[in-house]
Amino acid sequence: MSEGSPGVLKTYTNGILAGQRNHVLPVTNAFRFEIGGGGVFDIARNFFLGQIDEVAVFDRALTADQIGAQYFSTVAQAPIITRQPVGTNLFAGGTIRLSVGVVGSPPLIYQWFNFTDLVPGQTNATLIIPNATTTDSGSYSVTITNLFGTATSDFVDVTVMPAVPPQITQDPVSVTRYAGARATFTVAATGGGTLRFQWQTNDVNVPNQTNTTFTINNVQAANAGNYRVVVTNEFGSATSTTARSGLRSTCAPTSSR
Repeated sequence: MSEGSPGVLKTYTNGILAGQRNHVLPVTNAFRFEIGGGGVFDIARNFFLGQIDEVAVFDRALTADQIGAQYFSTVAQAPIITRQPVGTNLFAGGTIRLSVGVVGSPPLIYQWFNFTDLVPGQTNATLIIPNATTTDSGSYSVTITNLFGTATSDFVDVTVMPAVPPQITQDPVSVTRYAGARATFTVAATGGGTLRFQWQTNDVNVPNQTNTTFTINNVQAANAGNYRVVVTNEFGSATSTTARSGLRSTCAPTSSR
């Protein structure tokens, strides 16, 4: 059996990938489609000397699992895992998805486990747990059986992290500076996922000020006002208390006679 994907020709023996090579067909050609040799693969037209049985032609490239299913539908074979599941990390409320690739004689019966505990209702090649909670964390595996044997996948780790909205642990502090000096506001926050920061002055977003620290260089009277920062993540938002930037007046030195 062979599988075609863009620029790659893959060949399977007994339903298992045996080899592959890069092979791009010409955009236009006058070769006829032939089975067993000749054509664009062998211009010397050395035809296959033997017999070919159960020929099937598809209008699309089959996946490795589909090719295995075609072969093992008529050949007795215990399950063979061709693709192990892959562990994942996600936040509570997300969906756990683990999948396994298997070939073997049908029917194939799947059962997923968390450690040694059977996961109820998870009897497909893909395990799906929507709206996951932290208690769904664990090491998962799947057992596949048919009339001819059993195969068990590797254990893979799944970590479901708490969905925590932002919490500000350090508010910005008001500052007063002389004209031309530098004023800096700083915030600290915790929370799950990716924290995003947006500084505001008088309730209006300050362009490009999206870090934990906001600095005003060369403070002038126009910079006096109220400043705060809004912190967001996938689970909510938090707004800091308001800090004020003030301008300190300067007085000319007096002299005495």
